[in-house]
Amino acid sequence: MLFRAWFYFRTGYSLYIAFPLGFISTVIVVYSLAIKPAIESGGAVGGYLQTLFPHLVNFVIIGAVVLTPIAVSLDYIT
Repeated sequence: MLFRAWFYFRTGYSLYIAFPLGFISTVIVVYSLAIKPAIESGGAVGGYLQTLFPHLVNFVIIGAVVLTPIAVSLDYIT
């Protein structure tokens, strides 16, 4: 009984708590440290990134649409 509870705790924590928090924190860090400074600095790259990612929500949606098939494909081939 205790082993089963521990197993369910580990599975639930890793899948439903740790993974979403890790994904959200990674997205926020990448956007705030890489995308946003490039947009604010201007130039050709900044203008392109401003068009592609005007807000964090756009970055999350485009990232999820691009990375989900890549992650599934990588899991399939390994």
